[in-house]
Amino acid sequence: MKEHELILTSLLNCRRIDLYTKDASLTLSQREKLKHILRKRKTGYPLQYLLGKTEFFGINFRVKENVFIPRPETELLIEETLFVLQEERFAKNNLSLLEIGTGSGNIAVTLAKLANNLRIVSMDINKDAIDLACENALLNRVSDKICFLHQDLFTIKDIGLKFDIILSNPPYIKTKDLKDLPKEVGFEPVNSLDAGPDGLIFYKEILKLSKKILVNNGMIIFEIGFNQLKDIKVLILKVGGLELVKSVKDYNGFDRIVVIKHTKDRKSNG
Repeated sequence: MKEHELILTSLLNCRRIDLYTKDASLTLSQREKLKHILRKRKTGYPLQYLLGKTEFFGINFRVKENVFIPRPETELLIEETLFVLQEERFAKNNLSLLEIGTGSGNIAVTLAKLANNLRIVSMDINKDAIDLACENALLNRVSDKICFLHQDLFTIKDIGLKFDIILSNPPYIKTKDLKDLPKEVGFEPVNSLDAGPDGLIFYKEILKLSKKILVNNGMIIFEIGFNQLKDIKVLILKVGGLELVKSVKDYNGFDRIVVIKHTKDRKSNG
């Protein structure tokens, strides 16, 4: 839907078609709320925060300030994960999946709704994100399928579990590039965007952690920045014991998703 349609359907709690087929009008309070939304939008404030919701993979999610807003391109991460789950070696009950970077819970909740054989652990350093993800899991009736953890990736010592799949859409923006992002993005939490001087600190840490917690022949599925595939390949070789299975381009032709396999027989290069 176009932005004005999103706003009006939200205010009127109606379908898009109702805007054009029914004689709907705004109440005085709805008009005041509309003025507030339009005034805030002029500053670049994200529409999703103003409406308190967004749609991801055809599923409704609540969103709020201080939590990263789901992006359409991340739907590719879901699609590739579902492809991986179709492989014969993953055709078993109680597969274990670790998601690093919960955000609103959109990835974990979507997978919990679409895949019946997953046990999902989803972690985030942001307590607001964990709270919101729990709300969205409850809203979509998958709370019993996901364990949300308030956890800093960089302080994990022993998670105590092994996983078949590690999944992440981590921050991947170089610190120096944050200032060049669109105005809207500036209203989102910086710790959901900033990935250090080279934009790779989270990939490095996750790949290192994978050597301890990923089962042999387990898979890592990442969303990456549009120009990071070459760097990811270098990291894979450096960590060792890993093999790039495939990369997937987004709707604009940029490399966006990578699928990596853990191979016990390969030796580490450093």
